Parts: sequence; structure tokens; C-alpha cells
Amino acid sequence: DSPEECISPRGNCSDELKVAQLLMFGAPIGSADALLSVAEAYARDDVVAAEVLGFGVGARGAVLDAALQAIAEGASRPLVVLFGCGVGCGAIRVARQLSSAGGRVIACEADGVLAAIALSLLEW
Repeated sequence: DSPEECISPRGNCSDELKVAQLLMFGAPIGSADALLSVAEAYARDDVVAAEVLGFGVGARGAVLDAALQAIAEGASRPLVVLFGCGVGCGAIRVARQLSSAGGRVIACEADGVLAAIALSLLEW
């Protein structure tokens, strides 16, 4: 069941919570690749999910992957800081790309509800 309404001081986060729940139900714990695969599939079929997931999926995600690959190849232990990480799929994507280069990701989100959702997905 999805929540009827999830409100934070910055607005309604019901769509974000619904997407996070669907991702967690569709991917086994501990598999970033499976989580991102579920996110990609869900975003293809649902416009709201695509908006919620932002640069973590689709063509924007592919562009991000290419940029991160160039960073990982040219830098020793790269550090990427994300401001406004939303539900965290972009941070998961960044971490997956940079892990082979010993890179790190710092993901920041001003909305406490979105930060909690992102933390839940990152820990998934």
C-alpha cells in the first residue's frame, strides 16, 4: 500500500515515498545494480517516477555515467558532492561508478523527509 499523503515542511513527498517503496519491494537488499535496474524500468513506464528519480535514470543517467567514468579514469580517489539528492538514486549511481576508483560521494538534501528516503535507499 502506498501512503495517501506524506508532507514535509517543504511540500508533499508522497510521490517520492511511493517510488522509494516500489524500488525497495522490487530489488533485493544490498544490490545497487538491482535497485537501479528497477528504477530504470519503473521510470520508463511512469512519468511521475521519472521526474522523482531525476538524473538517476534514463538518458540523464547515461550522461551522468559517461561524465563519472571520465572522472574515475582521470582522478585518484575522486570525490563528488551532490546538492539536492532527492530520493538518492543519483547518489547510488554515482557511488557505483566511482567505487572502482576508490571514489566517495557526499549527498546533501535540505528536505528532511527526502533525506530520510534517500538514506533508506542508500542503506538498502
